Amino acid sequence: QVKTNETALQIKAVPLDSNATFEIIGNENLTVGENEVVIRVTAEDGKTTQDYILHVTREKSLNNNLKSLEIESVTMTPEFSKTTTVYYATVGHDVNNIVIHAIPEDPRSIIGGDGTVDLNMGINYLDVTVTSEAGTKKVYTLIVTREADGNNYLSSLIPSHGTLNPVFDKTINEYTLAVSNEVEELTLSGTLENTNATVVGLQKYNLTVGENDIYITVTAEDGSTNIYHVLVTN
Repeated sequence: QVKTNETALQIKAVPLDSNATFEIIGNENLTVGENEVVIRVTAEDGKTTQDYILHVTREKSLNNNLKSLEIESVTMTPEFSKTTTVYYATVGHDVNNIVIHAIPEDPRSIIGGDGTVDLNMGINYLDVTVTSEAGTKKVYTLIVTREADGNNYLSSLIPSHGTLNPVFDKTINEYTLAVSNEVEELTLSGTLENTNATVVGLQKYNLTVGENDIYITVTAEDGSTNIYHVLVTN
């Protein structure tokens, strides 16, 4: 039995008859598992042979280390080391997926978890598994944070009666709206600039004569809020 990194045997053989010759067959390019090495002795007559057979087992590799690990176009910390198994990275909210490149130290190992990986918003735990030729496993974990979007704007705000003053602009938060005193109900509708945000206040309102304060609150994915105020008079 030889170690996995031994691919050849150095064999010394001495024939009993000094006039005999010998050759060794199969002692190079040993494969993992069972190998048969033949020592063939040829007598002085050049015809009579005797084979001695060695059964050589080459062990499977236990090496389950990575040679390199990286996320395409993304910086990981700490710097890669085959003995470090946990890494961190942060990407923007607009990054939907990343590409993981992993190369094993032993090319006979099997890699799992590399390639293109989709990201959820927030913290993602991604495992890259290295399985050695002998079946032993090692896991490298990438903790990738996808930042939340801070967009808390409306892209439109439309009243069912009257006209906003000034004309709607997502960066303007204060508006007035004059309607006739015959209008008892007002509906405000609109759309979010980022559909992952949430909004409260786009609804139907019962109006009283005089001034009516209406507030529309938009909350972004990252929790930040933006409040639009509409002062309705009738």
